[in-house]
Amino acid sequence: MSTMELKAGRRWVERRFEEIAREFGAPRGLTREDRWREVHAALTEHDHSSMAYYIEMGGRLQRGEVNFSETDLEIAGAGEQSARERLGRQIRSVLGSHPVGRV
Repeated sequence: MSTMELKAGRRWVERRFEEIAREFGAPRGLTREDRWREVHAALTEHDHSSMAYYIEMGGRLQRGEVNFSETDLEIAGAGEQSARERLGRQIRSVLGSHPVGRV
């Protein structure tokens, strides 16, 4: 896989995060800057990327991070639908875990 596919996967996740956040009634979602950081896992064999977000739900601003496998991001960036669905479910799960975000 390539760096271009990783970047494409991150862009896709950002768009999908915003779409799902709106479904949960959040007027805004992602941080403006420094939203991605790469984590090289020493204990596991898979690196991941962490995406930071600030989300407003129920009038409260909350900060969080979602960790994605870099392999999943690259595959999603290449257009693989099953990887995109998996990442979408992961985003939905994280947003649904916010007490005011449950629908």
